[in-house]
Amino acid sequence: MTDKKLLDAHKLFLNGMHKVDTTQYMWTKSADDLVLPKNDNGCQCYEKLVFCGYDTFVERDIFKLWPGKYVDTMGDEIEGDSPCNPVNPSFTKFPDQCQEYAKLKSYMLANIEINFPKADEAILHFRRSVLIERARSSSDNHNGDTKEWTIVGLTQRQSRRKWLNLPSIIDDCNAKFYNLKVVCTQVNVEGSTSPNEQFILHRSMDALVGIHGAQLTQATLLSGGSHILELLPWIPVSVYRLVYAKGGWTKRTNRPTPLGIIFHNTDLNHYGYSLNRSSVPLCEDAPPEHERECFTKNKLKFDWDVRDFVVESGVVIRFIEKFILQREQNCNALQAEEEFVLYNVWCRDDTTEDQSSASNLQVRHFYREKQAG
Repeated sequence: MTDKKLLDAHKLFLNGMHKVDTTQYMWTKSADDLVLPKNDNGCQCYEKLVFCGYDTFVERDIFKLWPGKYVDTMGDEIEGDSPCNPVNPSFTKFPDQCQEYAKLKSYMLANIEINFPKADEAILHFRRSVLIERARSSSDNHNGDTKEWTIVGLTQRQSRRKWLNLPSIIDDCNAKFYNLKVVCTQVNVEGSTSPNEQFILHRSMDALVGIHGAQLTQATLLSGGSHILELLPWIPVSVYRLVYAKGGWTKRTNRPTPLGIIFHNTDLNHYGYSLNRSSVPLCEDAPPEHERECFTKNKLKFDWDVRDFVVESGVVIRFIEKFILQREQNCNALQAEEEFVLYNVWCRDDTTEDQSSASNLQVRHFYREKQAG
């Protein structure tokens, strides 16, 4: 493994897991021992996990991912006794029992902030730089605390899974929402130079929008109440609804996606949007009956994990209008939402007696009963 290096995101995770006192969250001690073993035998458990992987089908009993979850090579969690397993029927019956990732998020952020005492100052500086870059006039100096502004980050990559029309969407967003104190900007972790820079980048955002994939895992760094829109890749089906392209788990709407599991019952608002055929700029001239053949021939460009994509500008616009600009929405109203999947949202429960208190905000999960096609 000497020729491989941990990414800044890996180092940031390690930074968040390390804390001398683990008494507040006792269940994290095994995780702390894994990534930063106390012995001096040269163990590189975390590096081996990252670079070498593991075969869960052969050694499933050994590789148990904290907190109390198994994950197979397809990204699905294994059936188990825990009601927090999304493939367990009891998951939707007792969703409030599943607090592990909420605790993990709190634990990691507390540790990172301890190790980065000047984070607030750096976050304010970064937010001001984003606003100045998008300023409409020289009088917009943004010398305040920027709290009245909402910054929406749209994730980009330098190689595979590139968002091809991202610049035009950012322009459309800022043209429509700047006067409402909402600004859209690009977020690209591949351009960062340190773990701290990635932390400041994400901690400066009030919302994050991106395609299903690892780049959205850092949305766990967002402040409580922030918004995440997960764009679900278009995975075609052939006759009799047999999938001929891998990745069906990436477009789940009837329960959390593998990525969405880490946002479940956290203080974040997590939404999903199912992309359609128009998001795939491949085989556009092929007649429908030859589309599958064309996709198969272009497999190295077509599989969801390498495929570049486009998104209709209106998707981002409607997301901002429906959820970011609307504060403390009614749970019953959100339950009627049809365009977006509401995996994990905080909403107002009008059945409580004290409507003036923030205590009537509840986390809810509004899935679609049928899997998106």
